[in-house]
Amino acid sequence: MLRLLVLAACLPSLARAQPCELEGTLSLDDLKVAVAGDSFRVRIRNASVRVQPTRDDPRVEVDASLRFTATTSEMPWFIRTRVDTEHGMLSLTPSVRIDHVRGAAGELTAVVHLNPWVHIRRVRLPCGAVVIERDRVEEPPALERDDVDGDGRLFRPRRSVLSIHSTPHPDSPRIRARLDREAPFMLFRIGRRGAWYRVEWTDGSSRIRGWVRRADMRPSERHGWGSTGGTGTPGCMPRGRASIHGGYEGPAEIAEGTEVLYTPNGARWATVGTGRFVVRWAPNDTHAAIVEASGVMVGTSCGIDHAYVPREAVTPRPTTRP
Repeated sequence: MLRLLVLAACLPSLARAQPCELEGTLSLDDLKVAVAGDSFRVRIRNASVRVQPTRDDPRVEVDASLRFTATTSEMPWFIRTRVDTEHGMLSLTPSVRIDHVRGAAGELTAVVHLNPWVHIRRVRLPCGAVVIERDRVEEPPALERDDVDGDGRLFRPRRSVLSIHSTPHPDSPRIRARLDREAPFMLFRIGRRGAWYRVEWTDGSSRIRGWVRRADMRPSERHGWGSTGGTGTPGCMPRGRASIHGGYEGPAEIAEGTEVLYTPNGARWATVGTGRFVVRWAPNDTHAAIVEASGVMVGTSCGIDHAYVPREAVTPRPTTRP
């Protein structure tokens, strides 16, 4: 009877200790096979694999015309759909890139790249949150926005490492965002308490929300709600159906002949013709930013910078779901 009780007590820990395994069909160019104290490289094309993340390079079991086990440092990793982690501070989706995925005791850790210049190390992820085939990535649930009492002002970190806490207390759980020099990384202030700011970063899909020391932040020259730094995944985010804290982001019509300004109330550099437009404004903005215009790209690969028109010249045409 005592042995049965001991075994029953151990079963939960044994289940948690099971290693993560991921399956898929992959083409890989840098498989390393170790044999007799030496190693060699193998390529595979559209082969069935079973991958086990370890503390080092992942272990790959290949089931093809030859079956073998190898390791690789170039495994493709994807977040399957939305996953909330790190005491609720991180809400991650396939819009961010992950690498250096490691596994131990039934849990994965990864480096998360919010954009090409900002990353967070050792983010904990459940096994089921990660896949190795892009076509297994799912559309994440909509990003929910809570009511917040902040002013939405944008701030930038003062240093290259920013500690973000789960509560406004120095001993609370935290994550550290590491920034390259002059990284385009800004956070909205959505609340405050004493020497702390409650902040949020989002690329429209993934999100960080937590508390930072006021002394670690400096005001940004930018204002208004919207994207705060982009994503590490190439391509453009879909737009529309957005009403952000009283503002708007989505399709619109703009009166033909309207002057297009370099900055709000700044110099004119164009006029509006005919075409399709996506615009964005915050509640108190007198001007709308044109963020997409058919056939025109300025400043970014996906849309437009430095294009503002008076709000009264814009008629929103939000898309609606059937």
